[in-house]
Amino acid sequence: MRKVNGYNIEPGADLTGADLAGADLHWAYLTGANLQEANLTEANLFYVDLIGANLSFVDLTRANLSFANLTEANLTGANLTGAKLSFANFFWANLTGANLTFTDLKWVDLTGTDLRGANLTGADLTRANLKADLTGANLERTFHKIVYQREPDLKHQRGADFKEVNSQQAIWDESTVWPEGFTPPEQ
Repeated sequence: MRKVNGYNIEPGADLTGADLAGADLHWAYLTGANLQEANLTEANLFYVDLIGANLSFVDLTRANLSFANLTEANLTGANLTGAKLSFANFFWANLTGANLTFTDLKWVDLTGTDLRGANLTGADLTRANLKADLTGANLERTFHKIVYQREPDLKHQRGADFKEVNSQQAIWDESTVWPEGFTPPEQ
């Protein structure tokens, strides 16, 4: 067991409403923990295990969740604005109504994830797997970065370039907002 800001960080811990803003929780094992309405603003959750955890209405603004395992986690209504989520695993997670504005979702696997009504405005979906439910999701101004490794400066392409995003098995409806110029896959 590990203590952070006076809280026991362990599997199944009840951290409802905990103030863990800026906390260093990298490599923590929090399977099944209850973090509902917790403040994890700018927290370091690098490689954290949150399988089946309750993160509903949690504040993860600018948190680092790179390589985190959030399989079957509940992130209903969570605020992930500006969070780093690259290489995270969201298999069958619930992100209904979550705010993912300007998040880094590079290489994220969202297989089976519920993103109904989620706001992904300005999110970076480079090589993300979007085999998810995007019904009513907002994907406006999402962008895909292309990095040319042989050139000294990074060139970015902004707009509706989803060519490396796997959205072939995505579920969506007429209320889903796609980037301008993008034609979604057939249902």
